[in-house]
Amino acid sequence: GAPNYMTLLGVFLVAGIGSAFGEVSMNSLVTKAYPNRSGFALNALHLFFSIGAFIGPALAGLLIVTYGSWRLPYLIACLVFVPLAAAAAMLFRRTKSEKRVVISDAERSHMPEGKILEALMQGRALLLAGFFYSGAELGANAWLPTFLMLERGFPVGLASLSIGLFWASMAAGRLGLGS
Repeated sequence: GAPNYMTLLGVFLVAGIGSAFGEVSMNSLVTKAYPNRSGFALNALHLFFSIGAFIGPALAGLLIVTYGSWRLPYLIACLVFVPLAAAAAMLFRRTKSEKRVVISDAERSHMPEGKILEALMQGRALLLAGFFYSGAELGANAWLPTFLMLERGFPVGLASLSIGLFWASMAAGRLGLGS
């Protein structure tokens, strides 16, 4: 655990920035790879996220119930992350050293970079919808197991399965509505 609250906040800040970089990179790559079906491709990407978000809490709950330690799922997640981070770093280094492809004017966006923020601000309702959607999704993810254990007396395994089922439902919705 972190030695104090400020260290914990700093670790969360770094983890959040890293997670955001990963999500933005994946979303951008998928939409560029499948420009004619970018909506479907993004749905498929997030379907896999939902499947992982279902399996992760269920396995974490099983490990906690079986071995009695909440630290074990975190240790396993860290051990799995290390080779993934190393592979990503090697891929980044290799991509950086490769010759850059020149993009023609026809492939460039019709909107100058300076106008992107202005266009986003004109779509305030869309930004607010994204803000509240993400807040509700992540809030349920963080709050539901704690609520079920502390307020409803659920055992750890059932509480973790419940959040897993929340994400499985997200995956089913994406699969059903994204095709």
